[in-house]
Amino acid sequence: MKCTSSRRILSTLLVLLMLAGCLPFSALAAGTERPAWGADEGSEMLVQNGQQKNSETGNLALGCPVLASESGDGTTPETAVDGKYDKQWASGDMKPSGAVEDTAEQAAQWLQVDLGEGTHDISSIKLYYNMKVWPMVYEIQTSPTGGADAEDWRTVVRVERASFDGAVKNADGQNVADETGNTNPATAANVDVITSESVPGLQITTVDRYVRFYCEKVNAKAPGVNVNLKEIEIYGPVAPDEEAPSTPAGLSAEPTSDGAVLTWSPATDNVGVTGYKVYVGDESDPRGTPTAETFTLTGLASETEYTAKVIACDGAGNESEPATISFTTEAAPQITWDVEFRDDFEDGIDPSWTAKYPTAETSEDQDHTTGTGKSFSAGAEQTALVWSNEDVLHGVISVWYYDTMQTTSGVTLHVAFVESSDAPGKMAGIGINSKQNKGQYMMRYPGAGNYKATGVARTAGWHEFKWDCSDGQSLKMYIDGKLINTATDITSFNKLTFGDDWTNPQGVAPGYYDDISIQGNVYVPPVDAGSEMDKITALPAIGEADTQIPLPEVAEGYTLKVVGSELEQIVSNDGTILGTNIGQRRVTLLLELSSDTDPEDTARKNIDVTIPDHSGSAAYEGTGWFDSCGANAKPGIVPSVQEWFGYDGEFTLTDGSKIVINDPADLGLSKVADHMAEAVEEISGVTLAVCLCVIKKQ
Repeated sequence: MKCTSSRRILSTLLVLLMLAGCLPFSALAAGTERPAWGADEGSEMLVQNGQQKNSETGNLALGCPVLASESGDGTTPETAVDGKYDKQWASGDMKPSGAVEDTAEQAAQWLQVDLGEGTHDISSIKLYYNMKVWPMVYEIQTSPTGGADAEDWRTVVRVERASFDGAVKNADGQNVADETGNTNPATAANVDVITSESVPGLQITTVDRYVRFYCEKVNAKAPGVNVNLKEIEIYGPVAPDEEAPSTPAGLSAEPTSDGAVLTWSPATDNVGVTGYKVYVGDESDPRGTPTAETFTLTGLASETEYTAKVIACDGAGNESEPATISFTTEAAPQITWDVEFRDDFEDGIDPSWTAKYPTAETSEDQDHTTGTGKSFSAGAEQTALVWSNEDVLHGVISVWYYDTMQTTSGVTLHVAFVESSDAPGKMAGIGINSKQNKGQYMMRYPGAGNYKATGVARTAGWHEFKWDCSDGQSLKMYIDGKLINTATDITSFNKLTFGDDWTNPQGVAPGYYDDISIQGNVYVPPVDAGSEMDKITALPAIGEADTQIPLPEVAEGYTLKVVGSELEQIVSNDGTILGTNIGQRRVTLLLELSSDTDPEDTARKNIDVTIPDHSGSAAYEGTGWFDSCGANAKPGIVPSVQEWFGYDGEFTLTDGSKIVINDPADLGLSKVADHMAEAVEEISGVTLAVCLCVIKKQ
C-alpha cells in the first residue's frame, strides 16, 4: 500500500460492468473500520494502470508525509501517522497551563497529511487522543494545494463541544466520541470516529491530496497547554499491500553465558515496518517480537553455538527475508552455591524428596540422560514429589519433562511449580492442563487455578522447564529456552513440586520427569547504611569504668562511630567519656555509620545514653571537693553550669566577684567557668573574672 492516488474511477467501472452484463450491480458501502489497512471484510474493484485489482478499506494516512504548525518538545508529527499508539504528536502552546474558561481565546494548531496526488474516496476518520488534552473545537479540512497559506481549504467535518475534566466527551446529540472509561483518562478509549452517518458526520467523502486536522481549541479543563494526537487514520479503498519489508541489515550478536544481545539496522517498507520477529535455529515460534532494533536472547546453554535470525514485518502481514548470524555463548560464570541438588532417579527416589502420595515410583520407560535409565513416572493419579528448603533461595531450577502426547477420557494435569515462603499463596508452574488447552503447554501463575496458555506448542519428547531468579529481582520462566513469563511478585524459591497432584478418577496420560537440578544461594537482604542504622535503637549499657562509649556490632564492611555530643564536658565529640560528671547524666550523641568502600553510603542518627555518676572517681581525689562538711544541695542554676557541689552560706554578686576553680587534674573546668561567666554577664550584666586557685582540705 503506497501513499499515491487511487483514481476515482469506481463510477465509470460500475457503468461498464452494468453495460457488459458481466456482474450484478451492487452498492459499495464502507465497512467497519479496524486498525492498519483493511477495515472492511469485503473488497471493492480498483483499476490501477489499466488493471483490475481487488481493493480493501485501509488507512490512507499510514506512513504518509506530514506537516505541522508547531511541535512540542520531544515530539514529531510523524508519530501521528506511524500506526502506533504509544507516542503522540504534541502541538505548540494553545492556552495557559491549567484550566481556563471555554470561551477564552486560544491559539489554533494544525497537522497536515499528504495522501498523494489526485483525489481520494474516504469512508471514515479516526482520531486518537492522549489523556485530557483532546480537541474541544476542531475541523477536518481538505485542499488540493495544502500549506499554511492555502486559501482553498474545505471543511470535511466540524466538531464543537464543551470542556470536560476527563477523556473526550460528546456534546448533546453527538456520537463521534467513544466515551468508554472517560472519567479515567489513563485507560479510556479517548477516540473520535467520524463517518457519514455519525453526528456530526462527513460533509465530504472525496478529499483532495491534503487533509488537515485544524484544532481551534484544546479541552479547556486540561492541565496541559496543547493538543495531543496519537494517531489520525483516514479510511478508504486501497490496493492490498503485497510488498515485503527489506531484510534487516547489520545484524550483530554480543554473546552472553545464556544468550546474546542482538542489534540491527532499521528495515524499510513501502508503508512502514511495524516490528520484527526473532528466531533461534529452526524454531517455528519466535523468541520475541520487538518493535525496536534490538533484542536480548536468554535461556540458552553456555558454550554452545546457535544461529539467530531476524525478520521484519509490516502491518499487512508481509515478512522480509531473514537476516541470520551465528554465535557461541560464553562460558557460564563459576558460582559457588549454598544449596545444590541433582537427581536423575537412577538409584530410585532420593531421600531429599517427599512423596506426597504412596504411588510415587520410578520407571524405565523413558530416560533423559542415556535413554536406557530411569525417570520419575507421573502416569498415575496423584503421584507427585516435593523438595523443600528451610532458607529462601535465589538461583535456578531445571526440570526435564517427557511429553507422550497421549490422551485419555480424563484430564491430564502434569505441572511442575515453584513456591517461596516469602510470597505466600504465589506459585509459578509449567506443564500440561489438557482440560483447558490440549495443544499448548500451560503456565500456572500467579496462584492455584490461574492457568494461561504459553504459546508454546506441545510436541512429543523431552522438554526443559526452567525457573531463574538468580538476580533476586524477578523470576523468569522458560520452556526449552524460550522465555514465557517474568514474575516480579515471586522472586525466590524454597519449594519445588512436580507430577500429578490432583484427583482424577477417569485416568491420566503417562508423563515422565528426569534430571532435576536445583541450585541456589541463601537470600541475604541488601545492606546499606540507612537500613543498618535503622536497626540501632539503643547502645550497650555504660559502666562507671568505661572510658569510651560502647558501640554495637554492625554489618561487615561498615564502621560505626560517635561524631558529636550534646555535652562535650561529659562525653567528647569522638565518644570519649571524660569521667568528671557529678551525678548520673543523660547525653544525646550523634552516631555515624559509613561504608568502608563507598563514601556516599553514610547515615547519621541521634541517640540518648546514660552516663553513670563519676563523683567518686580518682580525678577528684585530694581536691577537697567532696568533703562531707559544708555540702549543700544542687541549686537550679543556668543551663551552662553542668555540675555543682557547694558549701553553706549566701553570696551576693558584685563587680569584684570572681569564679574560682580548682582543677589539679586538668579536667577542663576552665571552659565550664568561662561558659558560666558568659551566662552570668548575659543575665545580670556583672562581669566575673575566672581565677585558678588551690582549695586546701580543712
